Amino acid sequence: GGKAQSGARMIAELLELPAKLQGADFLITGEGRTDSQTAFGKLPAVVAEIAQEAGVPAVLLSGSLETGADLGGHFLAAFSTVTENLPLEQILAAARPNLKRQAKNLASILKLAKSQ
Repeated sequence: GGKAQSGARMIAELLELPAKLQGADFLITGEGRTDSQTAFGKLPAVVAEIAQEAGVPAVLLSGSLETGADLGGHFLAAFSTVTENLPLEQILAAARPNLKRQAKNLASILKLAKSQ
């Protein structure tokens, strides 16, 4: 007989994520929209749990962060790439440069933290 298990956890383990996290300073993950469901089995939360098990803090980059979303303590920090209230078409058109900008900002913060 089969057993039910998390597809995200199964794929992470097949990809040897726990072993690949050994010696890592941080795990950075993301999704398009982060809401109260994120903490309940969505991929970013699952990989963050695996990172926590390895003693590696997880950081989330999201296109949109729902105000007040309970992220279940999975992430050291969470950042949205959307900084203005714009029509969806404009948000989607700017997704790539916004992600690059926030990733660069995050890298600067992490570099500073590591140097302390």
